[in-house]
Amino acid sequence: MESFSNERRVQQGEDFNIDILLSQDQTEYIPFIVSSERLNPFLVCTVASTKFEKNERYVMSMWNEPTMLDGDLNEIELPRFIQTVPYPLGEMAIGVLPGLPVGHDPFEALYQYTMEEDEIDPETNHKPYHYIYWDDMLVPHYDYEFRVRFNFTGDITQHWGSQNYMYQITLVDGELMNDFMLAGHDTNPELDWQSLGYPLEVPEDHPDFGTITLEEFQRQWILDHQRKMFDFIKRRVPNYFQPDVEWDSPLGTISTPQAIMTPTKLQVDNNLRNII
Repeated sequence: MESFSNERRVQQGEDFNIDILLSQDQTEYIPFIVSSERLNPFLVCTVASTKFEKNERYVMSMWNEPTMLDGDLNEIELPRFIQTVPYPLGEMAIGVLPGLPVGHDPFEALYQYTMEEDEIDPETNHKPYHYIYWDDMLVPHYDYEFRVRFNFTGDITQHWGSQNYMYQITLVDGELMNDFMLAGHDTNPELDWQSLGYPLEVPEDHPDFGTITLEEFQRQWILDHQRKMFDFIKRRVPNYFQPDVEWDSPLGTISTPQAIMTPTKLQVDNNLRNII
């Protein structure tokens, strides 16, 4: 893979990764923050061909939940905060650690501060920024970082022909597909759910009969038959799903999309083994 700023050039069938550190500022690193108001946030990387083939235009989307690495290099859920810009704490004296401001709650903000012993960076004309946040147990964390990571394997890129593509990364949120499909049954009881095989009771021969609730059983059934149920609802209630929601989307609804990266060039070179 070759990179030219955010543009990518890859070989057909090649494994490649997208790994981008998100910043709110173009001149220096200010961490990107996801609002705690977002319900079930996901990062979506969409790849689309720039020309239409005989059948249809190639479009695929890869979904990732926002995560980060903690101080022990364990992958954890990305913290979300009430405030979406860092809260300044000022400068900390030598040997003094920052404390949670009076009246602030855990995860209220990502806090920004400088340290007295640091020198001014001539490129930014200020001392380096440090960051801290407090969790629900009031434990301080100094390791916040928001990276966008997507791994495209050769199984995916082998289907990309020699041409130009565009890729875009978007932050979205919404209702989980499992919840949305479950509501599809509740709001459309007149549909012939029996023909679908949708369970209306827990079978007596189920190993968890008597302990599993009907809703729990239905949720598991939906997970096992997601495409089947998606097609069933879409054929009978065409407007139930948004046009850009596919059967394998983890979200049943997509709201408040925010472009993390606008459409950017992705060039794919042919693999000669597929031509000869």
